[in-house]
Formats: sequence, structure tokens, C-alpha cells
Amino acid sequence: MKPVHVYRGHLPWTAAARNPGRGASLAASPGFTLIELLVAIAIIAILMALLLPALSQGKKKAQSIQCSSQLRQLGLAWAMYSEDNSDRLVLNAAFNPTTEPPTSPNWSAWVTGIVSERGNGYPTGPTNQTDVMRGTLYPYVGNVRAYGCPADVVRGSCYPALNSLNRVRSYSMNCQMDGLEYVNGAWVDFSENSRWGFNMNTKLSSINNPGPSDQYVFVEESSETIDDCYLQFQANPNSRLWLNWGGTRHGKTSGNNSFADGHAESWKWNGDIKNNNCHLNQPSSPHDPDWARYYDDLGSR
Repeated sequence: MKPVHVYRGHLPWTAAARNPGRGASLAASPGFTLIELLVAIAIIAILMALLLPALSQGKKKAQSIQCSSQLRQLGLAWAMYSEDNSDRLVLNAAFNPTTEPPTSPNWSAWVTGIVSERGNGYPTGPTNQTDVMRGTLYPYVGNVRAYGCPADVVRGSCYPALNSLNRVRSYSMNCQMDGLEYVNGAWVDFSENSRWGFNMNTKLSSINNPGPSDQYVFVEESSETIDDCYLQFQANPNSRLWLNWGGTRHGKTSGNNSFADGHAESWKWNGDIKNNNCHLNQPSSPHDPDWARYYDDLGSR
């Protein structure tokens, strides 16, 4: 038998064979010093500090774009309902589902429920999807998520289990868009804006002066005032009261709305809303541009 010779060199295709002595130099490498490691960590921290605000702004912008898209989707559903119902607008009745009898015509409103964090006798309302799905407009929308802004998170709820969850509905409808409520056998306009020259729009064809592109339908309402489906605005130019107002979920300077012609736009706040100076049942600041904007695009005259 021939003796077996064991090859103790490097195979020709290995790195050690191509570069003799490399392994020894790697073994002798001292690695990072503590100073070098701290410098690297500091550089990474600086880069993160520079990048995080940009990423945060990018997220807010993406949420605002999605919010506007959902408002356009609701606006399209609103117009389709009118086409299917002889030009009649969908009902925009403000009512409390805990006290309204099931036979009441108010249950045919575009959406039901109370989404206020204050509860109003309806503590689970902010996340109750059933309220959305039983609304008259839902068959035309078909997506619960379309009713809630992605930036709208429940905070400070009287029902703590809901905190940090997304609110099921962030949008309310202009009180001049068939904003009637059935009470004691009669339809009532609680806004009373006819006293100040505004007509109640009950048909799509009645939206004029200004035209459909200048009358808002759906409003991204502030978390401080949103409750039922109805955006209450009193057009008294003398008292100029704040009752409901727009949200600031995409930065203190903007909120989204959709209009009767189907388009959506972001309104830039320059007064009370921007300055967090809106107070329920209190007058606006003198010559406040935010209140004036709601007034100008409120409804037909």
C-alpha cells in the first residue's frame, strides 16, 4: 500500500493562497477604538436627527393626500345617491342614536352614530363601524375606512380602551346640505341660517349662488367638536359664533374639505383655527379669516 500524503498548504483557489500573509494581518488588526466607535455613533445620531423630521413631514403629507382622496370618494357617493333618487340629496340629520326611536325617519341619514371622545351617552361611538355601515350612503361607498382620516387617532376618551385607536369617522356634512331633522312630526332646520339669507339645499340642482365648486359638502371636522354627522355653522354675521370647526390633523395650518362639484381641497388656516382660538359657542376674533371662509362657501343664497 502506498503511503497517503496529506497536503498542508493552501488550496490554489483560496484567499490565503492568493494573498499570503493576509490572515496574519487580519488577526493582528486592533479593530475600532472607543473614540472611533463614539464618533461613528455621533454621526449616526446626527443623520437621524436630520432625517426624522423629513420622514415625519412625508408621513403627514401622505396622510393628507389619502384624506383628500377619501373625501372625493365620499363626494362621488353623495352625487351618485342624488342621481338615483330624483335629484334629492341624502339626509343630513343630527340625532342621537341612543334616544331616537327606530321608526324615526332620521335613521335614513347619510351616517349614524356619535364619534365624540366625550361620550355623549355613547362611549363606544368613536370606533363603532356599525354606525357607518347602516348609514344610507354606505352602499355607495362600500368601505368603512373611507370615513376616517388616517391621522385621526382617539385621545382622551371617556372610554380608555379606545385611546390610540383610529376614529371610525372624521368627516361631517355641511348643515346646509339637507341638514334637516324630523322632530314631533315635522322637518326642522336647526341651523336657522335662512334668517341670514341662506337657503337649505335639498336637491343637487338647488346648489347655486355660489355654484357647486364653491359650496363645501364634507368637512374634516376638529376632534374637539365632532360628534354627529352634521357640521353646525351659524351664519349670523353679528355674533359670528364658533359651533363646529375644521381639523388640524395635517399641521396647524390646514384641513381638508370636499365640494358639491366633486373636487377636494386643503384649506389653509390663518386665524382662530390656526391659533387654537376657537371656543364652543363663543364669537370668533374680529375679522377672523377662518370663520369668514366657512361663511362664504356655506350655501345657496
